[in-house]
Amino acid sequence: MKNCLIIIILFFSFLMSFNFASANDNLNKYIFSNPYEIELIENLITEINNIEPNKISDFILGFNYDLKNRKDKMYSNCIIRLLVSNLCKKNLFYTMTDPKTSKFIEENLSNEIYDDENVWKKIKTWILLRPGLMELEKKRSIKDQEKEYEKYFMQRNELITKIIKNKNEYAPLLTYLSLLDGAALDYEERPNDFIKCEEKLKHLIKDYPDSEFAQYSAQQLASFYEVKGDPPKAIAELEKIINNSPNFYSGGGDFHSSIAGKLLTLYRDNGNKEKVKHYMKKINPIVKNYNEIISVCNQYLNAKEENK
Repeated sequence: MKNCLIIIILFFSFLMSFNFASANDNLNKYIFSNPYEIELIENLITEINNIEPNKISDFILGFNYDLKNRKDKMYSNCIIRLLVSNLCKKNLFYTMTDPKTSKFIEENLSNEIYDDENVWKKIKTWILLRPGLMELEKKRSIKDQEKEYEKYFMQRNELITKIIKNKNEYAPLLTYLSLLDGAALDYEERPNDFIKCEEKLKHLIKDYPDSEFAQYSAQQLASFYEVKGDPPKAIAELEKIINNSPNFYSGGGDFHSSIAGKLLTLYRDNGNKEKVKHYMKKINPIVKNYNEIISVCNQYLNAKEENK
């Protein structure tokens, strides 16, 4: 089976909801100390789902977010990605030639002010700087469409680079954000692109080792090792993360639970029953699908017992 890894944002299962009443600190020390963070994501999802397709650009233009005080948080990446993904889903109705959108993009591409307010405007410009389906269909060939897409991809990269140069405290977030901008990586068909992305992840980890984005990049690297057919290396990377990295709210749950979930799968595939039992205890029970995860693991463990 072809090893293909499609990366828009790692663990986009942050869209799942949570059940706070079931928290059990004996199994997982992490506590969601700020329910507002979770409500922020859930409320945004609800709002976006209720937007008329032709109103998505208006929503983004009017969307306000206190990025200044949350630029070091992984869930800020998730919020920006939510806006991007829904813009792309509704690209049949979106066009950069819309007068309000076009004016906003033009103003913020030429604006050389890099205070926090203008940085947020530039990030919204980065979100909107994507050709809609109507614009792409005006191009006569697939090759011309690809050139159009590449043109705006380069403009987005240039915009991010300028923000980082002028407002470096946003560098960890923006480096991670741009690293996975529309990335579709196929290890068998495009190994060079895969390797380049892998090297960029390593640089992000080296440059910003204490950031949440470095920890998430390490998880991404583990996924790369798995796709390249090296599960032991993936396991080693994931265990290093869960044993040495701080836990945090990643936009869909606590970070350590996502690592433990991946280790469960790898050890199950490896036939290591004891490790499966160990990492079952690391899954935070406040995650909505906690009972399903445990049920699947128990089925696996019981089947192993019966086959002895």
